[in-house]
Amino acid sequence: MAPFVSVVVPAYNAAATIAETLASASAQTYRHLEILVVDDGSRDATVEIVEAHRERDPRVVLLRKANGGVASARNLGIERARGAYVAPLDADDHWHPLKTERQVAALEAAGQDVAVAYSPYRRIDGQGRVIGRSPVYGCEGRVLFRHMGFNFVGNGSGMLVRRDPVVALGGYDASLRARGGEGCEDLLLQLKLAVDHRFVCVPDYLVGYRELPGNMSSDDARMSLAHLLVLDDLCDWIGPGIDPAIRLCADRLAMDFAERLLFRRGYRAHGRAVLLAALRRHPRAAGAAAAGAAWEKLRLRGVRGAAKLARLGRRPDVVDRAFLDFAIDEAPAHKDPDEGRISLRTLEALDHAAAARGDDPYRPARAGGPVEARETGAAARIA
Repeated sequence: MAPFVSVVVPAYNAAATIAETLASASAQTYRHLEILVVDDGSRDATVEIVEAHRERDPRVVLLRKANGGVASARNLGIERARGAYVAPLDADDHWHPLKTERQVAALEAAGQDVAVAYSPYRRIDGQGRVIGRSPVYGCEGRVLFRHMGFNFVGNGSGMLVRRDPVVALGGYDASLRARGGEGCEDLLLQLKLAVDHRFVCVPDYLVGYRELPGNMSSDDARMSLAHLLVLDDLCDWIGPGIDPAIRLCADRLAMDFAERLLFRRGYRAHGRAVLLAALRRHPRAAGAAAAGAAWEKLRLRGVRGAAKLARLGRRPDVVDRAFLDFAIDEAPAHKDPDEGRISLRTLEALDHAAAARGDDPYRPARAGGPVEARETGAAARIA
């Protein structure tokens, strides 16, 4: 029998986009699913729009709760979910009709230790026009280092996940909202899943990820600080047996966040704040000598570095085509900028070395005795 899928849609004041989002969920070619909409205390017409859609599609279930943030809303949906698989879908995003079908097939073909199927996404604006795309990294298997460095899933609507591992982790971390990490709940859950489970990629553009002015994900400085918090939480969660290379990777990323913001016009003050946070939270790589070296590197790169990183913050031209106007394997005419942090090849080598260690690969001190970071072969290139 085909596995049952629970689509979980957290919604807060989403009246402008929820109808289109639900229409994309209802249009899935994979029909054996339910659509759980969790209203997180909306004050607009979100509830009325959802109820109207429910009259057209009885698979829609409306759950209501007091406002508590996106993580708590998703957790309520997961708690009530009847499916073996959970498919998160943000209330302003859009799916291609084949999204669930392709990802269910990928998980069904994989082993039980594969917990996540994900796909690349197209970025869309408020009118649904394509404004960019994610690269197709194709990261599969053990992926923790690559996901730390590149966040190749990239958003909360791009994955299909086995419900049991998510429940075992306690779902999304709702405490991030109060601690300044709201917006990175997806990333933290995905990283925790990557510690003990494998990922599989469905390399088609099946997700439309909406970017609007004022979105949390458009605030680079705040999201960089949130990302640092998530990296700290991940290291603490893995515990004392953590592979030393994971901490080295977190340290390097902390400095890179600061460097990118310092070069961007209008973001230098934010970059200094991120740098201070990096110095405070990651002293191994951000001690006095490392900080001095980083500042010298920034000074020497000068105008060339500023011009390069200014391009990273520039929005691409709008492609005058809607999300569904593209074939799932078609790319827009322009290319998005690369992430530009630690090389993907370096991180892939670390993941492959971890996979070769067998069970519990990112906690080598627990699995088979202490392992120095240098023994991975690639760890030295992180620092």
